[in-house]
Amino acid sequence: MEFHIQGQFGNPVILMIHGVMTPYEIMLPITEHFTDKYRVIIPALDGHTKREPSTFISIENEAKKIENYLKEKDISEIFCVCGFSLGGAIAHKLLSRGNIMIHNIVLDGAPLVKSPTLLTRIMTSNYLDILRKSKARDKKTLDNFCRHFLPECYLPHYLEFIDKMSEESIINILDSVGDSTLDTNLDLIETNLLYLHGTKMNEYLSKKSANVIAKVYPEATVVCFKGDTHCQCAIYEPDDWAQVVLDFISRT
Repeated sequence: MEFHIQGQFGNPVILMIHGVMTPYEIMLPITEHFTDKYRVIIPALDGHTKREPSTFISIENEAKKIENYLKEKDISEIFCVCGFSLGGAIAHKLLSRGNIMIHNIVLDGAPLVKSPTLLTRIMTSNYLDILRKSKARDKKTLDNFCRHFLPECYLPHYLEFIDKMSEESIINILDSVGDSTLDTNLDLIETNLLYLHGTKMNEYLSKKSANVIAKVYPEATVVCFKGDTHCQCAIYEPDDWAQVVLDFISRT
């Protein structure tokens, strides 16, 4: 895991955690909206590192590594954690573990319901196919990837870590995501929770997660981006996404 810092030392901390097969740079346009008042920490998750190869083991293991880093930096509380997809599941795990005080948590498309076994197998197969073809620089795969998953400007950053990413990391990520479930004993008295999701294509787990959160934690805020695919607003309209979060933390 590698950590990237934006903003002034001493300001309240915001932690931003990216999703699977996504470079940490995807967060930078959002970060611009926060660095005047906050110190932003962006981890590059295991399996997504550029300097040295690393292997993703589990959501739990990533949460522990982030905790250890924060403790090394004498950070015992975070003003806001923002997690996208896989990163949202890791953010949820940080909150569930209860070792770091989190005042606000924003989960965009976080998978927090157990995935059907068949769906996990299909997703694993699809991601492995993308990984292999990306390493081979298959033009059709990369064009589709940019069209539906990642703006083309981030392609060089994507290719920089993808050559170091192992198939083991992909398998572990999908297995861990498939087993991810909502902690129904979260203490939300001092933590404000915002859950965001879309409605199209690959939002099956996100929509189910939103329904469970609304039922178990009625004090949480759930926002639906109708017509959007998975994390679409954050990736393709980062200014709009940042404004939603800024409005949320200003109200709370």
